[in-house]
Amino acid sequence: MIQKERRAFGLSALYTPNLLIKTLDRLLGFSHINDFVERPEIASLETLPFLDHVNDHFGLVSRFDPSLDSIVGKSGAKIIVCNHPTGLAETITLCREILKIRSDLKVVANAMLGSIKPLAPILLLTDVFKDGQQQANAQLLKQALKHLQSDGLLLLFPAGEISHLHSHGIIDGPWSYTPLWLAKMSGASLVCIHADSENHSSFYQLRKINQHISTAFIGKALYAQRGKPVCYKCSSAISFSRLPNLTKNEASEYLRSLTYSMQTSYQPAKAFSIHSENLAISPETALLEQELGRLEPLLQHKQFTLYETKSAPVPNLMLHLGIEREKAF
Repeated sequence: MIQKERRAFGLSALYTPNLLIKTLDRLLGFSHINDFVERPEIASLETLPFLDHVNDHFGLVSRFDPSLDSIVGKSGAKIIVCNHPTGLAETITLCREILKIRSDLKVVANAMLGSIKPLAPILLLTDVFKDGQQQANAQLLKQALKHLQSDGLLLLFPAGEISHLHSHGIIDGPWSYTPLWLAKMSGASLVCIHADSENHSSFYQLRKINQHISTAFIGKALYAQRGKPVCYKCSSAISFSRLPNLTKNEASEYLRSLTYSMQTSYQPAKAFSIHSENLAISPETALLEQELGRLEPLLQHKQFTLYETKSAPVPNLMLHLGIEREKAF
């Protein structure tokens, strides 16, 4: 009986390969990735040397916050959370850099990576393509918690999927409470890392149609990342006990917002336009100053002044504030 071929990465790593699956793997770029990672001299490597070769082969470029080494530290339970703008580029480059600092890294990752042998020692796998994952996810949480209770280092992408295109940039969807629960149960501190990168706009258009379809294109998207720098910024370590008293959803959003607050600016995706109404024309500065001059300041501190007023006496100021708000959001 002939054993059907299973490749390390791509659709054929998840499904029994047939002509259609093999054809799709070639079209989606997975076959080319497999040809590289399955070379005997590559497949036999330890995790960090393997990631070094992958990084060089695909021409990935990364720039890291200089404080990363000291924040991650050489020991102690920590949970690193990161946004997920492209899929593979930040997974590869971030794991590679962290492993240079600590060898006890574990990563919650897509099952699509599970058959790549050099990555096996660091992966805790979840499968976005399969339903009924509650039991498997419960087991994953137990493994993650045990690792943290042994003073290990854990990396998660709490969105559980690649970012989406919004009018103000490439942004994750809602984050899971999982890293916060793990921090609460284990006493591990949290470190937020922001990855600044993006795929081609067509990738995010596919995400609007179907999440699984776009996930199947992450192999092809990896090739498009050649030479494009992924820039990282990181927060200081945060103790769960120091976080505000919030509901689970609020706490997850707080962590996500904290991560995105490290982004220098929101940049709309290139080569993709989103229809929006034209902004009103802002009133002349003289009119704004005239209305402001009629108000009594409540409080002054350095360059800031606080005023209280109803909207009717300051129509031009209200219009100007509305315009500035639309520019910001």
